[in-house]
Amino acid sequence: MPHAFKLDKEFGKKGLVLLLVESQMGNAPKEDVLGFLMQKFPKDFPKSNVFVTVGEGGPFPSGSNGLPHCALVGVDGALLMIGHPGQLGSKLDEAIETELKKVKSGWGKSPEIKKARALLHGKTRLGEAAKALAAAESKIKDDAKDDFAEAQSELEAKYAAMKNAVSVLMEEGRIADAKSAATDLQKAVKGKAEWEAEAATVVAKFSTPAVEEELKADKSLTSIVKSIGEKKPTEVHAKKLDAFAKKNDGTKVGARAAMLAKAAAWKDESAGAAAKKDDGAAAKKDEPQKKDGGDAPPKDG
Repeated sequence: MPHAFKLDKEFGKKGLVLLLVESQMGNAPKEDVLGFLMQKFPKDFPKSNVFVTVGEGGPFPSGSNGLPHCALVGVDGALLMIGHPGQLGSKLDEAIETELKKVKSGWGKSPEIKKARALLHGKTRLGEAAKALAAAESKIKDDAKDDFAEAQSELEAKYAAMKNAVSVLMEEGRIADAKSAATDLQKAVKGKAEWEAEAATVVAKFSTPAVEEELKADKSLTSIVKSIGEKKPTEVHAKKLDAFAKKNDGTKVGARAAMLAKAAAWKDESAGAAAKKDDGAAAKKDEPQKKDGGDAPPKDG
């Protein structure tokens, strides 16, 4: 995990997306996973854009039970590298740089496809990318038609993903982030009338009284979370979050606060059990033993 946060800090703003897949805590609820991250990585996790999935299992066969473990998926969806990040070393960073350059400049079997991908992936200008592909369709040669079809599919998928991101963020109670995502969507689709109309509808939802109330609540919740700073959350933070959740019961922000309250109160029970086991082993070791291995008599005779 520390390596994931390091990569996010170095490459996150350039376009690298990091996904942490939890596979050690079994079917633990999301608040336990968040609690683990808040307690173990208080300086990194709150500032990162690393995504966390729960209960998904391992998306790639590792061939080993060793941790940590990582995989790099290229811009075209191909699995490029997989293994221990420490063993991959600088090769991993170099591969990431190569892929990010491809995102910025585009790629493809024709100049037109390359240009469209640069607009789509490098600049997130979906409307302009749609225009570029439409204008290029009649010029595409037979050996590039499959690549052209893939670029069109990528465009549709990107649009669907950006719309879905707004809905997902809303459901998670991250209303301010959802509004920002909706605004980004509206900017991205300029130039394609059909998508412009749909994006305008999405943005308009944030002007309704109910969503405006959620936005206010989200702002207050953000202040509580920021008060934790770079330290581990305490019982005081957990109580504040719980009180806020009860006050805003029935709202999406309230539900998020309730989950964060449980995360802030999370305790590493496995560490406690290990400590007890070590203490027990040490105490047993310190007990005087009879030569025949039986129990030692009381010290007072």
